[in-house]
Amino acid sequence: MPANAIRGIGRWSNSFVEALVSHHPELVAAVSIDRRLPIPSVVQLLAEDVPVLFSEERPPVGKQERLVFHALSIFEALELTRIWPTWAQDPAVGLVVTVYDMIPSLFPQDYFQGVYRYLLESRYQMAQQADAVMAISRTTEADVNRLLGVDQDQIFVVPGRVSERFSPYPTGRAGAHMLLPERLGIEPDFILSIGNVDPRKNLRSLIRAYASLPARLRECHQLVLTCSQAEPEQLAPLRAAAAELGVGDRVVLTSFVDYDTMVLLYQSCHTMVYPSLYEGLGLPVIEAMRCGASTLVSDVGPLREIVHDPAGRFDPNDVADIECKLRRVLDDPAFADRRRSDGIIDGLRYTWEQSARPAQDAYHLAARRRP
Repeated sequence: MPANAIRGIGRWSNSFVEALVSHHPELVAAVSIDRRLPIPSVVQLLAEDVPVLFSEERPPVGKQERLVFHALSIFEALELTRIWPTWAQDPAVGLVVTVYDMIPSLFPQDYFQGVYRYLLESRYQMAQQADAVMAISRTTEADVNRLLGVDQDQIFVVPGRVSERFSPYPTGRAGAHMLLPERLGIEPDFILSIGNVDPRKNLRSLIRAYASLPARLRECHQLVLTCSQAEPEQLAPLRAAAAELGVGDRVVLTSFVDYDTMVLLYQSCHTMVYPSLYEGLGLPVIEAMRCGASTLVSDVGPLREIVHDPAGRFDPNDVADIECKLRRVLDDPAFADRRRSDGIIDGLRYTWEQSARPAQDAYHLAARRRP
């Protein structure tokens, strides 16, 4: 997962593999990794008796055992045989793929361009050939069925689990804030948004909404935007937008932050805002809720599956609505506390127990469909 290792896809995949191997080792013949990429962090957490093979190596299994290959991230910009090894394309080997979203098909003007168009088409064909598809939300399940024509009986909703490291800091937000790197220049009680420079993440609308807040609220609450895949120079347009709106000195923009810092950001923020126009799931929202952050999200797709209370959602296309929800959560301590308590309850639903059965069913179907 070269491009997605530091994003929600990477965290979802690592957590899924760790849980599967821990709870159902009988289902795992081997964990396959690409020798030309950094070793995934989850490998260090696996038991010593779990085989870890390079992707071109076929796992040794008994003659009576059926082999299923699970491709966890099919949209990487790599040649197909690094995503789906030659041995795994044997007709006797079942195929399961995880689809996180169908965003390229829903926003074709942003994705179906140049050579990337051919990569997307080839990976969609791979998903269509799969014996079973794991979708990480009911919204993605419906999109895969509608846009790829995959039979409903071959799609399994596997939301995955969130690592136990995502939990409230023992001494509260102030204690977590003290551990944030000073170089970031983040003040207490900040507003956080985790995203990237993709227009779909809608960070410009969030900056406009923040700029519309009363000055007294901006004085007390910085806006911190963390863009995981962005290089520092790619943040310049967002920085310029904030300056043009007169809030450049109150908006903090960061590119990649490490895992520990990201957890501290969730634990120490006043509110986490997720203004995305569309998501496959919205893992950062679940992570923030598990850390005890007050959360506000777009009223779209799977984010409705995560945040049940309509009061915690806004129209991402309406800057005034975003500003209204922001102002309320910053001005009304009782509302902010309710968002925190509701968030912890909603976030705790994302456990391995919720995902184990559909994951097993996907593997069993893939095995049955092969000779």
